[in-house]
Amino acid sequence: MQADSWINGELTNWANWARTRPHYSHCYSVEHLYRSPQHWNPPEPRIVIDVPRALEVERTMRHIPKRHRTALVCHFVYRLPARRCCQIVIMRFDRWGEHLRASIAMIRTRLTFVARPRNNRANSRKPMQLVEITAL
Repeated sequence: MQADSWINGELTNWANWARTRPHYSHCYSVEHLYRSPQHWNPPEPRIVIDVPRALEVERTMRHIPKRHRTALVCHFVYRLPARRCCQIVIMRFDRWGEHLRASIAMIRTRLTFVARPRNNRANSRKPMQLVEITAL
């Protein structure tokens, strides 16, 4: 049960990151620059997001099949009802729970058991070591 709560926490953290990351679009008029001096609503409490873990889940999402990735995005990021997720993924409703569990299991497996190659500098978590080049 603890492992399931761990992976659900990781996927929820990733979904919060995906929903709140900045979007670089605005209207073409000057309306987006206006800041009201009045405060009608109290500021909403901020959700604490562990960005490095969210990015790790995002990188892991790239390695699972598209249908499973779409199921996880519908369920965690968009929080759609199960029937609507089934319409998007194009599957029967009675198979949804099994499909979602399989998708979560794929992410859990890749996050815990898949070893990443260390010979590729792009995949290495260690900082690159600078090598001093001397003249011959």
